[in-house]
Amino acid sequence: MDVSHNEIFAYDLDGKGSGKEINYQNFQKNKKPTWIHADYKSKNFHQWLFKKSGIDEIICEALVEKTTHPRTFLTSNGILIVLRDENIDEQAEPEDLQSVRIWIDNEKMISTSARLQPSIQAVEASIKNNTGPATLGECLVDMIEHITDKIDSIIEETNQKVDELEKQMFRIQSHKFRLSVLDIRHQIIDLRRHLTAQRDVISRLASEQLTWFSDLDCMQLREYADRNMRFIEDLEVARDDTTVLQELIANTVSEKVESRMYVLSMVAAIFLPLSFLASLLGINVAGIPGAEGRWAFAIVSLLMVLLAVIEYWIFKKKKWF
Repeated sequence: MDVSHNEIFAYDLDGKGSGKEINYQNFQKNKKPTWIHADYKSKNFHQWLFKKSGIDEIICEALVEKTTHPRTFLTSNGILIVLRDENIDEQAEPEDLQSVRIWIDNEKMISTSARLQPSIQAVEASIKNNTGPATLGECLVDMIEHITDKIDSIIEETNQKVDELEKQMFRIQSHKFRLSVLDIRHQIIDLRRHLTAQRDVISRLASEQLTWFSDLDCMQLREYADRNMRFIEDLEVARDDTTVLQELIANTVSEKVESRMYVLSMVAAIFLPLSFLASLLGINVAGIPGAEGRWAFAIVSLLMVLLAVIEYWIFKKKKWF
């Protein structure tokens, strides 16, 4: 059965930066190290992986697991590595990073993902251009490099969003601003969680002294681990900035509410004596002064206006307004 290149492909590495594309089912016939990449949902790949690859069933299940967190699992035969790469789905949010699962041993490296990730495409293109990895260790390091570069751009984009929110703080409505801050804060928290685990994975790869990695590979891995550490620090700064923005907008809203409540309190304070006077004069009993007088209403109204003016003057003098 013919299989699409985007579904499964394989290369024999020649040790000089190039490689020959082969049928993934025939990799054991060659003595050269082989890189196999597949869509983890492929039924053809599942059948080959579980029945013909010779890999432990637990590792096979991990390679086709739908959702998984960055981690490493070292065995006597090889190591399982799970990383997070950009999600190329148009509807995906920046924090919805895509899992890339990798198994590497002395003979082969098998990588799986839901889609043909740009990092995978970049490594494949370098092999075709004779500028690719010479060993399986270099192949993995190159893949991590492209993943790290892309995450760098995601972090930069996230920081730009936070900076833009700081500039627009007093230009947009408070409820829209709060929603925007909450959204970017959730992005930061999710990214930080993924990258913290990813940093630990890369750090462990650099320190395990695996036979597939040269000294140069380990140096590069340590550099990528440091870069991930800087990403986490940048996210922590961005998270603190969003916290400050939330506090500022909360204080602004609180000040507006307090200001309006203060005005209402002053209005109520002015009208409280007037309400008392109107209630007193409005009781339905005999003996109310001026009840029969022609000018009584006008006089009382004038007195009430005068009382309101006097109250306002007192409040103003006491600087309550």
